[in-house]
Amino acid sequence: MIKLVLFDLGGVIIKVPDDENYKRLGKISGTSPAYAERVVKEEAEPFESGKITLKEFEKRVAGILGIKPSEVRWLQFFKKTAKPDNAMVELVTELKRNYTVAYLSNADRWRYEHVRNHVIRGFADLFDYKFVSFKLGCVKPYSPIYKKVLSKLKLKPSEVIFIDNIAKNVSGARAVGINSIIFTGIKKLESDLARLGIKFNKV
Repeated sequence: MIKLVLFDLGGVIIKVPDDENYKRLGKISGTSPAYAERVVKEEAEPFESGKITLKEFEKRVAGILGIKPSEVRWLQFFKKTAKPDNAMVELVTELKRNYTVAYLSNADRWRYEHVRNHVIRGFADLFDYKFVSFKLGCVKPYSPIYKKVLSKLKLKPSEVIFIDNIAKNVSGARAVGINSIIFTGIKKLESDLARLGIKFNKV
């Protein structure tokens, strides 16, 4: 029996056009968006698990890309572009009628502060539990982060549905036995939830 619906934030509840940032970084570094994305994601793991600061993260990324740390503008770009997906907020509201709802996000302290204080401020109370990687000290897609959530909430993997827009994070959750859905859009998500027997009215 499903008791918890667990959402990713960025890319699911929040619209974050990181692709535009990768294009910008690729252009100013004379590389490519794909290379800039790979560099950022490789350096994001210690950043999002709380092991290095924003300044250290930007310095590392800049050093690899051959640009100035001030040109990375990781937080500034996020503040300008991150917005809630209102349709998804409606769906969370509907699901909350029958289930516990929570989020599990790979997030650094700086971005999350902006998310909490601005992006989700108007609906943060919808979520019964809030899990972020820098507080947990580990990141998706690795099993410890999912196990910490299960332990905290005293739930079995079979009692949880996890929704994320990144395939490897979905695979990581499935590896510990959690029912997981790859998010590609709200209509497909509603179809997937209905297929799994989740009770809700479509938004």
